[in-house]
Amino acid sequence: MILINLSPADYHQLGRFLTQKTDLHSFMMAHGRDLHLDQRILDFFEQIRERDTQKGSHIEPPILYEPYIRILPEKLPRIFGCPVFCLGDSVFNGHPKVGNGLGSHLNIVGKFHDAILALS
Repeated sequence: MILINLSPADYHQLGRFLTQKTDLHSFMMAHGRDLHLDQRILDFFEQIRERDTQKGSHIEPPILYEPYIRILPEKLPRIFGCPVFCLGDSVFNGHPKVGNGLGSHLNIVGKFHDAILALS
């Protein structure tokens, strides 16, 4: 999987031509001449196409990644009387393809660990 950052203009243009997952070869054959994307992106698509003799590469519609942090109430929620510390996707949001789950928040887990040890 390859993620490409798009400019707003490239995002809107690609979204006009690409409404569902399709193979890159068919997409470029149908729309390659009509695309006015950053030349680096077009060159990259061509390099993939040239090397993909089995035509197994696919392209999906662009996504708009707008992360936010969920603000928790002042008093932590409790389960069976124990405070619940939110981590990973329960605090942060985003597109699942960006991979923003617990793995990228282990630093926060470490800080929670240290805080709990300091309080006990």
